[in-house]
Amino acid sequence: MWYGIQRTTFVDFPGKIAATLFTGGCNFRCPWCHNQDLVYPHRLSQLPQLDEEEIKHFLIRRKHLLEGICITGGEPTLWGERLLNFLAWAKSIGYETKVDTNGSHPEWVEEALKEDVVDFFAMDIKHPWETYHHAIGRDYDIHLLKKTISLITQSGKPHQFRTTLIPGLSRKTMLTFAQEMNIDLVFQPYRDPHPLGKEEHLSLTGETPA
Repeated sequence: MWYGIQRTTFVDFPGKIAATLFTGGCNFRCPWCHNQDLVYPHRLSQLPQLDEEEIKHFLIRRKHLLEGICITGGEPTLWGERLLNFLAWAKSIGYETKVDTNGSHPEWVEEALKEDVVDFFAMDIKHPWETYHHAIGRDYDIHLLKKTISLITQSGKPHQFRTTLIPGLSRKTMLTFAQEMNIDLVFQPYRDPHPLGKEEHLSLTGETPA
């Protein structure tokens, strides 16, 4: 499940000093993805997996320095119950938890809310609904994405909806979209895509894998 770790971040979890954990696998194929090594199976297979018990030991050791953990990917919700169990463990030792998602699995979000294992949700909104399939590189049931938005907004949990302004996508278009959906959007600048490089795939010791 785990393919990378950023041992300390001040930006991934708003208001918290956190560690960021990267899961492998994604069901979208966004052309501008910055973590392509975590998305495409033939590239993911080339990355070493991190041992979950070692990650737990690391988080236990860092409890005096860290306030939260951010789970990103890839698409974390693909890991289902295993991720729910990990988040429950993290909360049991005092961490606050944040999950980044593309919103494609509302049933996972619903279960996470029921079990109260996520403190902060961040969902990426890729494009207006009518052109969403171009933005994610495949067809998808938009109603599932809408359900996730509804679950998050009605949860009472702190949350963030984010849009990357890729070429051809205007801020004005997405502001209109946000108004129609009755949500606030945080805009992220577009950068040329690049694979998750060795300098970003950090080990638990801070050394880059060979």
